Amino acid sequence: MHPKRIVIAPGGHFDAYQGPGFEVTSAAARDWFVEHLQVGKG
Repeated sequence: MHPKRIVIAPGGHFDAYQGPGFEVTSAAARDWFVEHLQVGKG
């Protein structure tokens, strides 16, 4: 099994798309993309 990471954002369901929740979720998404989708990484 691969290591897993869970991110819990403040607020309700749609709060992940705005305000403080968005800051948390977008940073987590950015970090995932940087870690796993770097160009030339193989």
